[in-house]
Amino acid sequence: MRIALSGALAVVISSLLVVYSCACRDATLFTVALIIVTTLYVDYALFSRTLRKISRNLRVVRRIDKEVVTELEELEVELNVVNESNVPVYSLYIVDEPPPYTVRVKGSGEAELNIDPFSVAKLRYSIKPMCSGRVEFRGVRLIAYSPLRIFVYEWGVESRQSVVAVPRSARLEVLSKTLNSVAGVKLLGRTSGGLYDLVMIREYVAGDDPRKILWKHLARTGKILVRENRGEVQGRALVIALISRDDWCTGELPNTMGNIVLRLLESLLNEIRRSYGVADVVVSGELSARYITGIGRGGLAKLLELYSSISPFSGPSSPAEVVVRTLEFAGPPSSTVYGITIILASVDTMAKDKDMLLKLIMKEGLGVRMLVVTGPSGNIRFPSVFEQVGCITVFVPHKELMLRI
Repeated sequence: MRIALSGALAVVISSLLVVYSCACRDATLFTVALIIVTTLYVDYALFSRTLRKISRNLRVVRRIDKEVVTELEELEVELNVVNESNVPVYSLYIVDEPPPYTVRVKGSGEAELNIDPFSVAKLRYSIKPMCSGRVEFRGVRLIAYSPLRIFVYEWGVESRQSVVAVPRSARLEVLSKTLNSVAGVKLLGRTSGGLYDLVMIREYVAGDDPRKILWKHLARTGKILVRENRGEVQGRALVIALISRDDWCTGELPNTMGNIVLRLLESLLNEIRRSYGVADVVVSGELSARYITGIGRGGLAKLLELYSSISPFSGPSSPAEVVVRTLEFAGPPSSTVYGITIILASVDTMAKDKDMLLKLIMKEGLGVRMLVVTGPSGNIRFPSVFEQVGCITVFVPHKELMLRI
């Protein structure tokens, strides 16, 4: 508990009045000083008694309308302050500290409330996440004032919650064409063309997967037959996203280079899932890389696990080195066969981390290598050594992935 400026002035004035009244033997001034001191004491006593009760019987509950949002999607937050005591709470100022890298849309997240005994006060506001990844809500600050606002008591309530912000994706023509030409046979063709553990051929039954219909037989005979198999061999890709600390600091929110690389990652994963393929994803982190396997159609839980592990504005200075170290100690088993390995990076990361990037490209067991780089449009020159080791290079202008607020 601390005393406000008005209370401090009252203490000083009352002390001076007591000294002056004793020196002058003035009963009126002495009475005024006693009234001021008594007022301070009564205000302090009432406030102390109220604090003892509300400190044990005041709860703060935060409710968030969504657990998963996309970038720049509005997120509604409601704070419920529950007074479970039998005393009223006057002049309670509540401050919900906003998550980093968010902007408030409606409301301020701050309000002064008066709460009756055994009642609930509500505070609503809306925010927009400006970065992909984990949006963390932390504590709530409560500031209580005495009835005369002479004394102030401030404390915090721990209320940690998190929301996952998924990057927005874009249909990139250059990326789609490159994947179709380079990896079409390895991704799309394997799941729709016929590498199957075949059991039998039977007649069509309502509800069967249309991809299992023998279309050539239907065109030739007019009879609908489907294949019954134990499992399809799906095309598998390894996607590596290299995001450095400098990428997060390049550009302005929500279009920092770190955000743009994540949007490129989401766009690429959508293309792979659209081709009925499966992707293993590696995203560089500050100390180690995050490795998530088996992201395909219906793999929303793993996709959210991936993005929930991303903390905006944190990353290594050499993301390629972190990924190489992670793949050496906790990479895919030797039995895993990738049709293609796609590395995503910004132009600056490619230039600064060229040597470690080359080591990553030349790593064994990665299949066809493709390097996708994004950044400002211009005369982008890829190091010739990448092409010499058989790596396909693709440039995606960052303007195609930028968002407007």
